[in-house]
Formats: sequence, structure tokens, C-alpha cells
Amino acid sequence: MAVDFDFLHIKSRTAGSSNELSFDVLEHKSAEADGKAPRSPAYPMAPKASQGSYHGVSGTSTLSGQAEVEKRKKARRSYRIRLRVVAAIAVVALIGIGVYMGMSIHEQRMDFADRVGLLVERLEGVDRELVEIDEMMADPFNEEEGAARKEALSKIPRLTTELNRISVDAQSLAELAGDDRSRGVVDHIGKAALARNGMMSVAGEAFRLSTEASEQTARSDEVWTNVLNADQQAREAISAANKATKPEAASSALESLRSSKEGFEAALAEMQDLSATYGADLSAQQAYLEKKIEALGYAVETSEALLAGNRDAAKEANGRYNEADEEAVQLAANLPPSPSGAVQSCFESMMDGYLARYNEARNRTVEADSVIREYLG
Repeated sequence: MAVDFDFLHIKSRTAGSSNELSFDVLEHKSAEADGKAPRSPAYPMAPKASQGSYHGVSGTSTLSGQAEVEKRKKARRSYRIRLRVVAAIAVVALIGIGVYMGMSIHEQRMDFADRVGLLVERLEGVDRELVEIDEMMADPFNEEEGAARKEALSKIPRLTTELNRISVDAQSLAELAGDDRSRGVVDHIGKAALARNGMMSVAGEAFRLSTEASEQTARSDEVWTNVLNADQQAREAISAANKATKPEAASSALESLRSSKEGFEAALAEMQDLSATYGADLSAQQAYLEKKIEALGYAVETSEALLAGNRDAAKEANGRYNEADEEAVQLAANLPPSPSGAVQSCFESMMDGYLARYNEARNRTVEADSVIREYLG
């Protein structure tokens, strides 16, 4: 080629891209009753007073005189005795019913305590897995925990369902509460379940964001690798064009220049999408790519003009290429090794909102748990 070209040399990108929760699992639960209090036996109905044999005036058996009087006195004494016995049996029956009712209330209270203990045990079952999730929330971008976060995401729907059931069961149990304190602990069991659900929900969103961040930072690294490859291709194409002595060689170099330009254009589209979708500040990278595309456009025009035998047009296009390429060199000098840092920073800012919401739910959980522990003693 009759004109010389200056080339941009981009430095190679360097490789590379618990505040431990003192989560207080509910350790106390209601002591289980050794057994249910026996129910009182069913009491028989009081016997009715037997009716005397009375045949009326038409009966065949008749009594007369003093014998009849003595018979009636004896019947009255017998009736009074039976009446006193019936009354005594009725009193005993009422006492028995009172004992039975008292024991039923006791059994209900024991059942209430048992059911509170069962709800607490169910919360503890959730906590055994929630603690692991909480530990991962201390560093949601930890690359080594990617598989663990994925596994946790698969568990969250099941845990959420269980917490919803605990909340519903706590509402039902409130109907059996005998006093304000008992109603209060059931209410806080429901609050504890809902607060844990809040933690689960936010953790799920955070873990999905972490996965997306990993994917998009990897994407930005790949895009920049493509930029470096396109730049290398452009330099080789320009070198080949300068050495070309035959139209075939010049045409081949021209196609390579066009391919390189397309590579930069594809990279620019990716950068624009990353910026628009996630708000990542990639303006410096975009400015460089735009200038590099402009410079390569002039390089293509230069080669096309030389192939057409128009040396004046080639000289003019080459001058514009040199100017644009120099500006691209200056822009490249201030670029970081990779845009992944800007992408990661954007996701970290997004994660701050999730962490704030998570800590709010976590604090509600701790508050509800403290009331339950105080009740259980």
C-alpha cells in the first residue's frame, strides 16, 4: 500500500474477574406432657323410683282397714328413703361432671402447650436450612458458593410453603389460648413464620441476582476478549494491505478489515445492552469502541480507494484514519483492563437494596423469636 498506518496496541487484560450471623435458632420448646389425664368414667343415670302395684277399684287384689294404712306408711317411708338416695346420686353425678369438665379444660391447656411446642419444632426444622441461607447472604457474590446458592434456591419454595402452614396453624391455635400471654406467643409464632418467609423471599431474589451478576460479568469479559481479537485482526489486516502487491492480496486484506470492524460493532452493541439493561457505566468503553469503528471505517475506505486506483481518495481517507486512530489510542490508554469491574459494581449497588430488605426481615425474626423464648422459659 502506498500509505503507512499506525496501529493501536491495547494492553492485555489481567486475569481475574462471615460477618457470621449469630442466628439464634429456637432451642427451647414446651416440655412434652408425660400423658393425658384420664377421663372420669361415665356416670349412670339415677334410678327412677319404682311405682307401687296399684290395681284400682277394679283390681283383684284389695287391702282393707289398718293393714292398708300400714302399707301406705311403709310405702311413704320407702319412697322418702329412695328419694334421698336419688338426690345423693344426683349430687355425686354433678360433682363427677364438674371434675370431668375441669379435667377437659386441663387437657385443652396441655394440648395447647403441646401444639405450641410442635409449632416451635417446625420452626426449628426450617431454621436448620435457613441458617445456611443466612450465612450465604453475608457474601452473596462469593463465587465458591455458587452451587450452594443454586441448591438453596431449589429448597426455598418448600420452606416457604411450610412457613405459610405454620402461620395458618398458629392462627387456628389462637382460638384455644386461655389468656393474653398464650395468645401473644401464638401471635408471635405467626409473626416469626412470616418474618422468616420474608428472609426466604429476599434471599431468593438476591441469589438469582448473584447468578445473573456472574453471568453478565462473564459476558462482559467475553465481549472484551472479542474486542482484543478484533483489534489484533485489524492490525494484521492493515499490515497485509500495506504489503499487498496484487489485487487479490489487497482484496483479502480489505475483507479482513471489514470483519474486524464488524467485530467492534458487535462489541459496541453488547456494551450498549449491558449499560441499558443493568445501568452499568460503560461510557468509556463505548466511546473507545465508537472511535475505533470510525477509524476502521476510514481504513476500509482507504483500501477500497486503492483497489479502485483512486490514490487521492485513498490519501484523504488514510489521513482521517490516522487522526481517528490516534484518538482511539488516547481513549484506550485510560480504560480499565476489562469492563467486568463496572458491571460487577452495578450489581453490587443493586444487591445493597436486597441486603437492606433482608436485614429488616431478619430483625423482625429476631424480635418475634425473643418473645417466644421468653414464653417457653
